[in-house]
Amino acid sequence: MKLAGKAKTGSRRQRGGRSQASRQSLVGGRSLVGGQSRAGRRSPAGGQSRASRKSRVGRKPRAAVPKEVLLEFSMTPLDKGPSVSRYVSRSLDIIDRSGVAYRLNPMGTVLEGTWPEVWRVVSACFKRMREDCERISVAIKVDYRRGQEGRLSRKIATVERRVGRKLRT
Repeated sequence: MKLAGKAKTGSRRQRGGRSQASRQSLVGGRSLVGGQSRAGRRSPAGGQSRASRKSRVGRKPRAAVPKEVLLEFSMTPLDKGPSVSRYVSRSLDIIDRSGVAYRLNPMGTVLEGTWPEVWRVVSACFKRMREDCERISVAIKVDYRRGQEGRLSRKIATVERRVGRKLRT
């Protein structure tokens, strides 16, 4: 178990309860701040002290995380013969239902989102394919650009503007 900080000296009772370190224990990458137990259940009081709830009043909501990642991937079973469209179409169904922006091309699919979003989609496709495929080839190419969104279509528009005409995509 990894602790997020050290407890200060002195009585915990004098400081009003548990130490900050014990409330911020990290288990599997999840913070236990807010009264969540290790099983992921909330305490009956909502897991926050009155002072903690009051301190959140008036705070600005968190800004949306920019969708800064373009991830192109191709996933193909190698043990299913020359025609693999049946397996590839299952992946496209997962991609389409994910809600992540994507563009299909003849050699793969480009996803646009945050790193966790696009990786979750690729992982779901892999998990589904490995259910009945013994050997799978996966090629992944990633383009990360801080602070830039909408590049799935904007990159093409930029090239077309420089060429001076609409290109076949």
